Amino acid sequence: NILSDIFCKEKTPLISVNPISHLKNFCTYILVYNDEKVDQEHLTERTKAGLNRQNVRFSQIGIKKHLGKKSNKEIILFDGAMGTMLQGRGLQAGQNPEAFGFDNPDVLVDIHKEYFKAGANVATTDTFGCNELKLPQGYELEKVIDSAIKSAKKAASLVDNGKQKYVALDIGPIGEMLEPMGTLSFDRAYEIFKRQAIQGEKS
Repeated sequence: NILSDIFCKEKTPLISVNPISHLKNFCTYILVYNDEKVDQEHLTERTKAGLNRQNVRFSQIGIKKHLGKKSNKEIILFDGAMGTMLQGRGLQAGQNPEAFGFDNPDVLVDIHKEYFKAGANVATTDTFGCNELKLPQGYELEKVIDSAIKSAKKAASLVDNGKQKYVALDIGPIGEMLEPMGTLSFDRAYEIFKRQAIQGEKS
């Protein structure tokens, strides 16, 4: 609800599956849990009330600063779906995609290469569900993330599509509902995402 309030108000394009995205007005919004006053400029009354109860500050970071000084008219192409590509290469129903990618890194390299050859600037890693609650027993989160990023970087080094290429860490939902709708606390969710982000930065 928070993000939909913002993006509907701003008419900002969300980057999703198979997009051609213009980043001129794109911003990534980040929830910061602390004691500062909530920035309520773009929020509905319902969302304001929820944020005040949670004591959360709303801030924003322009994504373009992470891409360097690029022209406002330049188009950045992201890749498409990963799951269906993995299914076409042996991923079975109910099998964890991130564990499959870890066990088959060459498959990931081939998929990323296909997207780069098709003209993509950005490869999103096979880490959408790579969190400590979803990974099967025996798989270490840090190793899975590191392997996925290395596979995407390797693919980028093997394809010359005449474009600047990037690798983006893909972080999806945790898979459990936050309190009070579920049992997952805000602090626990924060630590789960933090662990993913830290390893992504390291890799």
